[in-house]
Amino acid sequence: MQQTIRYFLRTMIGAAVYALAMHASWAQSPAPGNSMQAGDPARWYQEDMTPRARLQTSTKEAGAAYREAQKECRATGRASRAACMKDARAMYEQALAEARQQARESRR
Repeated sequence: MQQTIRYFLRTMIGAAVYALAMHASWAQSPAPGNSMQAGDPARWYQEDMTPRARLQTSTKEAGAAYREAQKECRATGRASRAACMKDARAMYEQALAEARQQARESRR
């Protein structure tokens, strides 16, 4: 059971980091007139152009993934909750470290 939770958390945070990397590599954002849905704010379609903006986005997404992992941990049994929370925190810190590293590399 505990390995399943760890695998799930690693998969979730890995998917978030992968999405961040793909987002940073996109050269152009979609044209606002072609793909915007009714009610979507225009800022959703503006690309993060600076390393600082990409770092802020990465930090937000890592935090969101961490909160989701915490929610999943709370749904597990008491016996495995502490280990699950510890793993979730470790993955969150790893995602933040990777985001900071990407920001440093993009400034060079």
